[in-house]
Amino acid sequence: RGIAFGLKTQKENGAWGLNADPYLSALALKTICLADDTLPSVIKATDFLLSAQNPDGSWITHQKIWVFTDNEGDVWQSTDNQMVISTALCVDALKAVLKKC
Repeated sequence: RGIAFGLKTQKENGAWGLNADPYLSALALKTICLADDTLPSVIKATDFLLSAQNPDGSWITHQKIWVFTDNEGDVWQSTDNQMVISTALCVDALKAVLKKC
């Protein structure tokens, strides 16, 4: 059911997320690579990730990578300002594509 949801929520340009985010798209791509009969969606997602890559080879996300609220109501959160997490996830998703194809 999770893979079906992922396939249903893919945007026309191959991305996922409200603003076609590479980080969210890479997460979804890794998931749909687990299933058979998803090659058209995998190709669209791969095309999106490659088109969203920065000239220096990195990918950027504006998503919060981590959020934690402690018992006192303080909120701790992390973003990927250095583009390390989003880039690593996109590379890993593309590696999953190579294994599938």
